[in-house]
Amino acid sequence: MLASTITDQQGIRLGAIDSVFSLERFPEALITVKRAPGQEIFLADRTGRLAFHTGKPDLTWEARDVSGYLPVRTALAGEIFAGGPTDSLLGDERIIAATTTPKYAWVVGVSTPAASALAPVQEPLRNTLMTFAGVVLFSMLLAVLMTELLIRPLRHLGETAAALGRGELHRRAQITTGDEVEELARVFNDMAGEIRSRDEEREKYIGQLRRTHEKLAHLASIVESSEDAIIGTDLQGTITSWNAGAEHLYGYSANDVVAKSVTIIIPPERKDELRGILEKISRGEKIEHHETVRLGKDGRRIDVSMTVSPIKDAAGEIVGASGIARDISVRKQAEATQRAFVHTVSHDLRAPLTIIRGYAQLMLRVPDRAELVRSRAEAIEKNVEKMHAIIEDLIDSARVETGQLQVKKQPVSLADFVPDLLSRASAMIDVGRLRVEIPSNTPLVNADPNRLERILINLLTNALKFSPPATEVIVQAEVLNGDAMVSVIDRGVGIAPEDLAQIFERFYEPKAGRQAGGLGLGLYITRMFVEAHGGRIWVDSELGKGSTFRFTLPAEG
Repeated sequence: MLASTITDQQGIRLGAIDSVFSLERFPEALITVKRAPGQEIFLADRTGRLAFHTGKPDLTWEARDVSGYLPVRTALAGEIFAGGPTDSLLGDERIIAATTTPKYAWVVGVSTPAASALAPVQEPLRNTLMTFAGVVLFSMLLAVLMTELLIRPLRHLGETAAALGRGELHRRAQITTGDEVEELARVFNDMAGEIRSRDEEREKYIGQLRRTHEKLAHLASIVESSEDAIIGTDLQGTITSWNAGAEHLYGYSANDVVAKSVTIIIPPERKDELRGILEKISRGEKIEHHETVRLGKDGRRIDVSMTVSPIKDAAGEIVGASGIARDISVRKQAEATQRAFVHTVSHDLRAPLTIIRGYAQLMLRVPDRAELVRSRAEAIEKNVEKMHAIIEDLIDSARVETGQLQVKKQPVSLADFVPDLLSRASAMIDVGRLRVEIPSNTPLVNADPNRLERILINLLTNALKFSPPATEVIVQAEVLNGDAMVSVIDRGVGIAPEDLAQIFERFYEPKAGRQAGGLGLGLYITRMFVEAHGGRIWVDSELGKGSTFRFTLPAEG
């Protein structure tokens, strides 16, 4: 039933008209309306109760309340509903449009199944979506592949870098992509090679430093344990190092003197000596065996022999001096004793012997003396000569040891000198057993005649003494490497091999063969005289067959 109010022009209610119609027959009329397949029409009053639904013509009264249904609720609110897919009153998804009638505000709605409504666009859309999905999938696969191709060499590069960080310096990146990554790997490998080279150099340098440190530690131990005084100074003479030997020699500890001037141990009268030493050191010169005097902490004067060398830094610049000093006080005292001994022998012993020898010679020259007196005089002269030779050997030995041996050289002809010597020495040696083989063209030698005479007398005396009386002793001269070589050859008892190396040493007596019974100074002095001339002396000998003594002298000019 529908009710309608009747009013006049002023709006005054005049009456009402009620219309009644059957809803059962209304759907039948609408069902015949031409609709699309599956399309349904529904009508609801202003309270939201269905008047009819073409898809549900037999709804109960309770089932007709659709006031909460979104399309109906929207339309009753005065808005047009159009949308979907959404749930329909039939329970499926539909595209729905709903609105109210202008006059009675009833809701009229139309619904179409979503599948049929969207069918015209779904297939093209599906095809488009499938194509898009394929493109996206291909793009993703391509991206993954490209990413893997790019990431794999970079990952390998990272692993190689990590290996290098762990010290595996032999590792290299093996990348052959032919692009910038390969170029990066090449640069990386070059860098790794440089790192390995630098590491090897570093290890080598560390090894050198370790060895240098060990050597320095060893040297420091040697320096510290040395009995010699070892002192380091800068170029101004300030003490920088002071070993235990210096402390023992001078009495100062390192704490007493380090950072102080070395003049603390130099006597006042020798202060200028330090300036000269430091000037030579600054020029790179080395000072060896410099004998001087130093002061101890207790004020005593100490004779020392010093060797001073420059100290250089890593750049080769001279930055200081290192001095090694040895106490030679005992040696100096011995030299003084030797000088006193030489003086005593020269004056207190030689003079009486000269007088005794003179009287013995005078007795021998006086005629008509008893044979007993004459034999005693001969014995006196012989023993005086022997004692005189011993004293001369002692004096010469002392002179050699104290550096006082003097050699006055001049040109000497061996061809003339040797025969003349033998004619003058007939009283001392048996010249009848000597044979001289010196060519007249033998070059002149530069020698001291007195020292050369002692050399020859010593060698000839020994050769005659240790040879059978019936054998000859030969004196020869020849040229050897521009020098004159003199040989004294005998056929005597010879020298044992174990004695040859020491036969020219002072006070040495052979254990077998030539045992003279003297002081053992003759051959020592002979060697000293030869070396003082700039020559050398040696011996070839065989026990029981004889000996050959040879010495050289520099030729004149």
